Amino acid sequence: MKRVCIALALSLGSICGVAHAAPAWPLKVSANGRYLETQSGVPFLITADTAWCMVNGLTDSEIDTYLAARKSQGFNAIQFMLMAKHSGCAVGGSSVDRYGNSPFVGGDSNWSSPNAAYWTRVDAILNKIKALDMLAIVTPAYLGFSCYYGDQGWCGVMDSQSTQRMSDFGTFLGNRYKTQGNIFWIAGGDANPMDYPGIDAKVDALMSALSTADTSVQLITGHAGRHVSGFEGFGTHAWMTLNSAYDGESCPDSSMAGQIATEYARTPVRPLLSIEQMYDQEGADSACLANQYFWIALGGGVGQSHGNGSVWDFASTWNSPGSGINSPNRRLHTNAAKLVRSRKFWLFNPDYGHTVVTSGYGSGTSTVSAARASSGETIMAYVPVSGTTITVDMTKISASSATAYWYDPATDVAALLGTYATIGSRGFASPGTARVLVLDDASKGYPPPASADAVFPELPAAVARLTADKVSGAVRISWPSQSPPAGVASGYDVVTGRIVDLRASGDYRAATCLADDLVESHFDDGRIYPLPGGAFYYYVRASGSNGPGTYGPPALDADSPCP
Repeated sequence: MKRVCIALALSLGSICGVAHAAPAWPLKVSANGRYLETQSGVPFLITADTAWCMVNGLTDSEIDTYLAARKSQGFNAIQFMLMAKHSGCAVGGSSVDRYGNSPFVGGDSNWSSPNAAYWTRVDAILNKIKALDMLAIVTPAYLGFSCYYGDQGWCGVMDSQSTQRMSDFGTFLGNRYKTQGNIFWIAGGDANPMDYPGIDAKVDALMSALSTADTSVQLITGHAGRHVSGFEGFGTHAWMTLNSAYDGESCPDSSMAGQIATEYARTPVRPLLSIEQMYDQEGADSACLANQYFWIALGGGVGQSHGNGSVWDFASTWNSPGSGINSPNRRLHTNAAKLVRSRKFWLFNPDYGHTVVTSGYGSGTSTVSAARASSGETIMAYVPVSGTTITVDMTKISASSATAYWYDPATDVAALLGTYATIGSRGFASPGTARVLVLDDASKGYPPPASADAVFPELPAAVARLTADKVSGAVRISWPSQSPPAGVASGYDVVTGRIVDLRASGDYRAATCLADDLVESHFDDGRIYPLPGGAFYYYVRASGSNGPGTYGPPALDADSPCP
């Protein structure tokens, strides 16, 4: 955020506006607690690929190849271990990377001495991901399946560390990456810490220290054991800000949709990520991959981490034709995400009460996952089983008619069915396996599903370039008219205060409202000028058709003096 201050005559002091160009990162939780958004308020749907062993298993040039491929294929996040100690990784279970660097000086048990060479390379990898506008979903110390099952993670080593040493390592990570921005942290890793004496305390020490040192907006979830959610495995800890779903033991999976419904209903409300399910080329066929994404995305979640059997560990076939990153099944994941993003997913409410899809909604492996935009403009219903007929309450669409499509994520084709009156109920029979019914308010004229991302209505930009001029008996504060893409500003709020009060309190508690809902892009302040050496400050906020913009200072935005 850049403040623009224009120095005026001594008796007047200075006039300040705010030019705000907030970066996308870090992501934050939306006001309703259900989705993620960038710092500029744009909703973000996670479409992640799982690359657990990337740091240790690939060279720098191979990482470039991998990241470029996943970016071009439509992924916007990469899930991986910051340091791997897994027998499945390409380095054979050792924690060293392809250049011989270990995370710690003196070996895996010496967590008190991080190795500068190793972590400098991690810095570079995180920056490569950031340069591609991608999110890094990372585990600081992956525990390993069932904690002590074989040589899969750091559980045994963590058990031998003191709680203070774990806390020190968390502080090291938090301080190092507090300005990185594009990080989403994962505690644990394929295990329930509370099931193993002493391990939960070590994980808590690490993550508590990390979250204390990293004072930025934090996204932290937990990766527990299979069939165990993040809430169940880590929910008692104050640092956990997101919930996670983890099932995917079979294909098709009979319990995944049920787990997602259960976790969505948890209180307090937290965004829900499908952190891991059955992988492509490890038993999940195209239908299972479609189930995975649509059950979470239409079930109230914030996205999913896709996995491939030769990519997560970077086996020899990770970049082979038709395999690994080139597996055609990857399209199920990215096409599904593209479809959901093509409508206002941030307004979606899952239909767990069956008021939208009133019959034919199935259960277990045949679960139909449906969501309706709170505005009534869109309904999506994922139907996993071919030939299933679902009944939709057409009155749930806001307009007098609805345009209907069947979308196939395997082929990325949206077949137009026609336009129907929004009266009573109507049956729709799925024409194939893993299809999505899309109903749109016909008056909106939306393009076909999955053809373009929905446009998020931006709030008015921060008002900048304030000027001050003397007029008869007053000082006129003026600013450029705000006409953001979201719509012309309908009014302006003007607040003011004394610089001396701002310096004394360090905040804007003494600010007052000069004008509310002004139509003109200027205000005449007829107050007596401040004494020599004094000064007033002014902030202006535009209110457009999509809501109020920002003054700039978060304290003013949170508690505006203007009604």
